[in-house]
Amino acid sequence: MCLIVCKTIVFYTCGDRKKQANAAYLIGSYAVMHLQKTPEEAYSLLVSQNASYLPFRDASFGACMFNLNILDCLLAVHKALQFGWLDFSKFNVEEYEHYERAENGDFNWIIPGKFLAFSGPHPKSKIENGYPLHAPEAYFPYFRKHNITTIIRLNKKMYDAKRFTDMGFKHHDLFFVDGSTPNDAIVTKFLNICENADGGIAVHCKGSGFSSLKYSRDEHKTSHKGRYLS
Repeated sequence: MCLIVCKTIVFYTCGDRKKQANAAYLIGSYAVMHLQKTPEEAYSLLVSQNASYLPFRDASFGACMFNLNILDCLLAVHKALQFGWLDFSKFNVEEYEHYERAENGDFNWIIPGKFLAFSGPHPKSKIENGYPLHAPEAYFPYFRKHNITTIIRLNKKMYDAKRFTDMGFKHHDLFFVDGSTPNDAIVTKFLNICENADGGIAVHCKGSGFSSLKYSRDEHKTSHKGRYLS
């Protein structure tokens, strides 16, 4: 341990502004997680020399409907630590790196045991333009093993929902334009589904819809006190 503690570590990056933003988030997260800095304290250090960083955006190719800055991300890390959603003493790096790969399902837990984000299923498993696509059945073993009982689809229909419901899963459609922010009615339906789900919830879209929905859900909970997920 002293080999690390007794040395100064210099962390640096290049002139690429995208890489600078990623590096700033990485070191800022370290300050929040391991140096007990508040998100605001960590962010103030990052901008102390009048530095500015590109905002983050969703993964779609269309016009961005909203941006996330580094402080937004550090606040999210802090909240995840507060609620025990991020715990590196229990974090399985090998499992995370395995399942994040497209050929292994392309999914990961957003809130352990509660929300899993996964790549939208296709009518059948195949390789298309070098990219693996998965049918609903490809996810059944993992979902059953981890008590995922509910599926929420946010994008247009690309498979028959009966392929999930016939196997005992609950399935809900909450469509909104990928990369946009869902309206209050969709957010309310999402909250009701989540509050009444018996097990874990797997959410998918074509691209970035889940992030938008979670962002809107948090805003919705702030403005509608008393409506919190269990």
